[in-house]
Amino acid sequence: MPTTERMQWLALLAVTLIVSVLFIGMVQSFLVALVLAAITAAMSARLNARMLIVTRKRRSLAAILTLIVLAVSVVAPLIGIIWLAVAQAQGLESAASDLVRELRSLSSEDALPEWVPFRDLLGQYSAQITSKLGELASAIGSFAVAILSDATRGTAKFLLDLFVYFYALFIFLQMERPVIEQILSYSGLAPN
Repeated sequence: MPTTERMQWLALLAVTLIVSVLFIGMVQSFLVALVLAAITAAMSARLNARMLIVTRKRRSLAAILTLIVLAVSVVAPLIGIIWLAVAQAQGLESAASDLVRELRSLSSEDALPEWVPFRDLLGQYSAQITSKLGELASAIGSFAVAILSDATRGTAKFLLDLFVYFYALFIFLQMERPVIEQILSYSGLAPN
């Protein structure tokens, strides 16, 4: 029969494992943001060290300045890319809406539009082709609505993860001992 002390250690181990699993399950969606913040903090350690010299060892101010420099150097090009993508999407939307408008205006008795290749040869199937093109336009519209609703949900999660990332990065930059060294010391690997 096991001793009381051994049972206490087993109970403590079981409770620790249960709490650890519950904790990981709770913060699982934020783990990527936290790991990326730790990596970014390690990569920007030299910049933060220079900011510490400039700010005369004020850790919070140095971390804020480092965050601003990192955000400007990453976010400014990203905004440019997003700007280009939005401009391209507007052009595509304009062309697609013109096409949908043209397809909706067709009736099954009308001839096929001029942009359809081999329209003279396909004339006898004009009614079927026109109805199928209308169905295609409707399916494309439904697909676009589904994509936009998914994008809205994804944007909310992205903004929350971005907040967690920047907050964790702010905290990690202020640490006396870098977070990567702490993780490596817990794992048994040499931090170098």
